[in-house]
Amino acid sequence: MELRITVICRPELSTALALWLFLCRVPAGFPSPADDYLDELLDLNEKLITNKSATFLARAEGNSMQGAGIFSGDLLIVDRSLKPTAGKVVVASLDGELVVKRWRIGGRPWIP
Repeated sequence: MELRITVICRPELSTALALWLFLCRVPAGFPSPADDYLDELLDLNEKLITNKSATFLARAEGNSMQGAGIFSGDLLIVDRSLKPTAGKVVVASLDGELVVKRWRIGGRPWIP
């Protein structure tokens, strides 16, 4: 099933979206019991959104981009000010419908 965009909305940027950041790095093995303290608040709006006026959120539906780590129901942060480059994942209008694909040289998205 092709990955389509089902919902588009603007992110709420008037308030900070701050979450706690652990001071220590999180090991892939067994964590140390002494490392379970928090250091600072991290604002996700600040880290994930660089161009507020060109950014929107989109809900994905379908399974054609699972190889890129995008699954049905995922919320995508899309910055329409970025230029598409070969091999990058884009939200594109294809036959009048918004879809998520990889961009290829030649200017048209390809379906994997």
